[in-house]
Amino acid sequence: MEDVFSELDSVKDELKKLKAEYKIKTELSECLKKVHNEQLLKFEEAKKLIEKQSQELKDKCEEVAEAKELSKKLESCLQEKDLSLRHLGSLNEKAKYDFEQKLRTLEGENRDLVSCLDEMTARNREFEKDVYASRNKIEAFKKLLLDKEKKCIEAQQMAKECNESRDRDEMLVKLADENECVRDQLKWKKEKLNHLEEAHKRVRHEFEMSKENWKREEMALIEEISKLQTKFNCQTIMLECLQTRLEMCNHALAREESKRKSLEVRVSDYELRFENAFVQVQEENLEIQRMTAQRNEEIAMLRTTLAAKETFAKEVEFKTVHLERMNEELAESLKELQEAQIRNAGTTTSGKMHNKLRHLEQVHAICSEKLKAKEVEWLSEMEKIKGNVISCKSELKYKDEQIKKLQMELESCSTTQLLNEEIQIILAFFKSEISEAYSKIYDMKDEMKLFNKEKAQLDMSCSALEDVHPKFEEEQKNVEGLAERVDSLEHIEQPPFLKDEELERHKKFVEECCVSQLHLKNHCIQMESCLNNDPQNLCEALTMENAQPNADIDEVTQSCFWRRRSLQTNDELPSCTR
Repeated sequence: MEDVFSELDSVKDELKKLKAEYKIKTELSECLKKVHNEQLLKFEEAKKLIEKQSQELKDKCEEVAEAKELSKKLESCLQEKDLSLRHLGSLNEKAKYDFEQKLRTLEGENRDLVSCLDEMTARNREFEKDVYASRNKIEAFKKLLLDKEKKCIEAQQMAKECNESRDRDEMLVKLADENECVRDQLKWKKEKLNHLEEAHKRVRHEFEMSKENWKREEMALIEEISKLQTKFNCQTIMLECLQTRLEMCNHALAREESKRKSLEVRVSDYELRFENAFVQVQEENLEIQRMTAQRNEEIAMLRTTLAAKETFAKEVEFKTVHLERMNEELAESLKELQEAQIRNAGTTTSGKMHNKLRHLEQVHAICSEKLKAKEVEWLSEMEKIKGNVISCKSELKYKDEQIKKLQMELESCSTTQLLNEEIQIILAFFKSEISEAYSKIYDMKDEMKLFNKEKAQLDMSCSALEDVHPKFEEEQKNVEGLAERVDSLEHIEQPPFLKDEELERHKKFVEECCVSQLHLKNHCIQMESCLNNDPQNLCEALTMENAQPNADIDEVTQSCFWRRRSLQTNDELPSCTR
């Protein structure tokens, strides 16, 4: 029994130690879980940041596209505004022209009004003279009437005078009203004339200011043209330098593209490794969760078994205590029996005691057998528990190793994540540099295209001039020969069938050739002056004017050909007649 209790105590101590180790390991596993969860959260946050950055890049690309569309719209609006400004300028010129016409019409109307005023003043003077003469006549008539008709006629004369005075007053009032109206109109017209003169002065002042501004703008444009010519000369020199730089940039771009491709391959490899590591981490997390669930189930089973064993141990202790008490009672009863035998007690008590002893012996034998069986069971269970404890220790060691491996993998994942971030930053930097280099190259290509176009146009113009010079010399020689032939034909006696019309045609042809020769000479002089002075505008002038000299040359050559044929026929005819 003492061995069993000592083994139970040792098992309890080992269980306590195992519980303490299990608590420590559970705390470590929880800490590792927390760290792992934190790292997973960081990894998810990094993923979210990468997604946000990709979305921001997409948004920025969309904003760039929208900005390009807005720039196109703004360019179209600017073109529309330029058209509207031109339209407004034309409308302004039309308004100026209409205003000048209105001024002219108003000046004519003012002149007409002045002439009308002069006529009205002359009429008023004539009317005043007539009134004065009529008054004199009336006074003479009054005197005659006063002499002839005294009293009756005086009354009639008074009545007549009253009527005439009324009529005169009415006429005078009307004339005064008309005079006032005419004066008001004159005042209004004078004010209108003053306003128109002031407006005309303002318009003239504005016109003079605009003339001065135009002159200034012309001077500024001339200065800008000279500056642009100098810039063009500088740009030709710069273009040669830029060509060399372009070649260097192309070589550098090829190197950078090879580096970029190698970096992209490395990044793809790192991404694949990272994805594989992430998948492995997820699988191992699932395995850890499964193992933790199994461990929790095993711990629950062990706890239930421990609780059952503790209850069984308590029952065994209780039974042992009960058996000890029974043994003590038996010992006391034995002592009593011995005393009873010594005292020669009655048979009844001894029989009872014997029966009790037998019963107790049987119970003791049964209990001893049960104890032996229980001891065997306990030993087997102790061995099982020891095996379980050893297996749990091995599992804990294996899990510790797995946790360490996972920690190492997490550290490697974090390092790979940092490497990915660094690589993304480097790639973004290289992409920005490559985009800048491409933009510079495109600008340089555009400038080179423009330069090559201008160079080709200059070469074409030079070749056209070189082609024109021999044709011009040939035509000059042909014209001189034709002139000599015409002179010789004039001295030769003509046959009757050679008409004067042909000579006139030849003369007209010679005159046309001379005119075309002068025109070509002037054109060549102009082209040489353009070559010497303004090589930039020469390309534009050549494109506009190359058609005209070529057409003139073709016409001259065709006409010369047909004239030669006609002259040959004319030469053959007099030879035949001779």
